[in-house]
Amino acid sequence: MIEEVLRERISAGENRWTAFKTDFTSVSAVLPAVIAFANGVFEGWIIFGVTGTAEAGAAEIVGVPDPERLQAQLENLCLQHCAPPLTPKIETVETARGAVVVLRVYGNDNAKPYRQKELEAYWVRQNGRNELVTADEALAFVEQQHRVFSPLLREIHITGFRSIFDSSIELKQLNIIIGPNASGKSNLFKALRFVHDLASEGIGKGHQEMARHLFWYGTSDEIEPQFTFDLTMAVPGQQGRFAPRYELAIKQARDRLIIDRERLMLRLHSIGPEIAFIDRQAGKVERYAEHPNSDPENQHPRYLPVQGKLPLRTAALATYGRETTFPPLENLYRFIQGWRFLQVDPRAARESVIPESIGEEIPALQNNAGNLSAFLYALKHNETTNDLFEEIQERLHSAIRAAQSLTTTLRASVTGGTGKAEIAFNETFFPGRAIPAESMSDGTLCLLSTLAVLIGDPGAALICLEEPDRGLHPHLMLWLADAIRSVVDLEPESDDQEFRRPQIVITTHSPDFMDCFDLRAEASYLQVFIARRDEEGKTTFEPVTAEEFAPWLDEYRLGDLTRKNILDQGVF
Repeated sequence: MIEEVLRERISAGENRWTAFKTDFTSVSAVLPAVIAFANGVFEGWIIFGVTGTAEAGAAEIVGVPDPERLQAQLENLCLQHCAPPLTPKIETVETARGAVVVLRVYGNDNAKPYRQKELEAYWVRQNGRNELVTADEALAFVEQQHRVFSPLLREIHITGFRSIFDSSIELKQLNIIIGPNASGKSNLFKALRFVHDLASEGIGKGHQEMARHLFWYGTSDEIEPQFTFDLTMAVPGQQGRFAPRYELAIKQARDRLIIDRERLMLRLHSIGPEIAFIDRQAGKVERYAEHPNSDPENQHPRYLPVQGKLPLRTAALATYGRETTFPPLENLYRFIQGWRFLQVDPRAARESVIPESIGEEIPALQNNAGNLSAFLYALKHNETTNDLFEEIQERLHSAIRAAQSLTTTLRASVTGGTGKAEIAFNETFFPGRAIPAESMSDGTLCLLSTLAVLIGDPGAALICLEEPDRGLHPHLMLWLADAIRSVVDLEPESDDQEFRRPQIVITTHSPDFMDCFDLRAEASYLQVFIARRDEEGKTTFEPVTAEEFAPWLDEYRLGDLTRKNILDQGVF
């Protein structure tokens, strides 16, 4: 921990995630804060060696006399007096005024609230204070704190896939991945795309044809020739800190890809023990199914374990997720169905396309934006999404002033069919002339396609954007960043509201685009990663934190650190 970061935290005063102590005086003086922070959604800091009032700027560092002894006391406190036991993070920072010990508390993946073991006392953190509550009140607090309003991919662990030998990446709502060409950024997208396709339709012909190019590129005795995905996801209906996990292992048999293992960990009730809702080894599947005599109006319907078989190329999640009666499984299945991948091909985006439907569901935007015209036509002519079309149009005009308005038309077919959708825009300079897509610049089409998937796709839950800044003038980066920020930096208006808040993962090479983001101000939803290859060619994704680069961020923007090669070289 850097001393400047600690001083910033101290200068902000005590609040819902920070508490001050001069030293360890007794268990009862420290334990309520530990329990309260463990029951919260934020990582709490209890800073020892600080005295003064709780107001911002009023605290003062005095140091602790024996930091090693204090660390041992805190470890014992968390393990012996907390139920369930906590494994704390403890750091000692040497300052000019003495040693400061920081106890960083964050509850583990536990459904039920933490309590003070001897007294069976429950504490929560409210308005910067520790409050003693009943067990029921603590349970309600934990449920509310960790309630999931929109699904989220929290972590993905990949082994043996292309250049990704063994790597984990913890995601936030908005994630930006930088790194040189051939560092493996695109392989992360390919891994997510494989999971999406598998959960939709199983292992298809396209994957079989690419089979030998999907496994780890090198040779190693450390892992068997297979690739695995372990995804941790938050979905509505699964409360507490627990997040459902979906595990996959794919191997090759007789030159064909097959599913060797598939496992889904869920809870039958929002707060309760986790179970293997789906547990599959090769073709044999054990899963939970609703009891035939279960009351559908019952808050906790009965589910019983059943056994079955599936083809080796068919995913259990796809088979059982389509028609499930279990809301968490349905939410998880729909979440993966809503993953979108966009790398705009301007030539494809210019094409006129026959709409899949008119006035009905909005089609998903294709990976290369090849159905952009049909997508925008459907968006405009659907009463429930017309306002989204208007927002796309307004944002395009704000960014590119010449593009005054968008038009979508359906060119009649000479054979009597539906016809093809076409897009054009009217320029401010020539309001009476419609400029066709064939005359739009690549940058304009790329920006329009990105706005379309960000704002106009109501089914998009995770959006992977491959270099959305490509072809854009540096001036347009602010408009692109603002559009991205407008869909991720949201909160529900009410506790009961289900709302669209897509998660976004972006790859970029543009320092100008990086300059539009602030690691400190946007830390609650923004995470930056550096993709690197080591001397053996293995890809890793290293998180960039505001704490780590604090001295540099005082003087430089995020893009400046990229220009100066500080981020890429890890110099700080």
